[in-house]
Amino acid sequence: MSDSTEKTLVRLSENLDLAKVYRIALAFYREERAEIKKIRKNKLLHFRDVDISKFPLMQDLSLSIDKEYFFYFKKIAAALMHLEPSIEDQIRKEKNIGFAEFKACSYRFLYEGLIKESDQLLFFLLNKTYRPALIMFKNRYGYRIKSYIKENYRDNRCPVCWAAADIGYLSSEDSARILVCPRCDMQWRYLRTGCSVCGTKESESMDIYVKGDKRIYYCKKCGGSLPVIDMREKFGDFNPITERVEASILKIG
Repeated sequence: MSDSTEKTLVRLSENLDLAKVYRIALAFYREERAEIKKIRKNKLLHFRDVDISKFPLMQDLSLSIDKEYFFYFKKIAAALMHLEPSIEDQIRKEKNIGFAEFKACSYRFLYEGLIKESDQLLFFLLNKTYRPALIMFKNRYGYRIKSYIKENYRDNRCPVCWAAADIGYLSSEDSARILVCPRCDMQWRYLRTGCSVCGTKESESMDIYVKGDKRIYYCKKCGGSLPVIDMREKFGDFNPITERVEASILKIG
């Protein structure tokens, strides 16, 4: 796709309180860092053997689903109830699930990809529950595949945990499109115009909507979209926390 096909049709949504979105994002970021520190200090996390020649690195049951995650899930839900009282009833419904249902939902989320973003609340809670462990998993094993994936890996799914990217950016160094995992924050290179949702490599299937340093890549084939930040237009490094917040108020108009 040439630059001439890009369209300046992105506009900001007026229905979101940006300050509130930032407060929620920062609150969960602080909670996430505290949980990582607790896990590391108490040596609570144990991974099965990892074969770095297979992708994703996190194969079935690499991460055991136990009651520590169940209790943390409830803690995350309680925190969200405090931050978002307008949806307290919906959050409480998810918070009150039993351990057996939690394990089943966790397995579908981690290993089968069956908990989709269309089920936004459950997806959010499970994502926040497992991010500390998955970030630690990525930190432990991701560096061992860094050189390989830079040159050879061009899949639309995370090489560590197989999640679909929720955001991307154009590198200020070489203009490569980098995808970012919502679960473990792994970053990897992808096709400049391919669809990160369905994996199509057909450039004619893609539309790109532009506003300043923000872009939305929209796939006409599957209807999926991905916000992409043009770091060539910005100073500093890509910050997934702030960029995710700013991307959350974008829509195709």
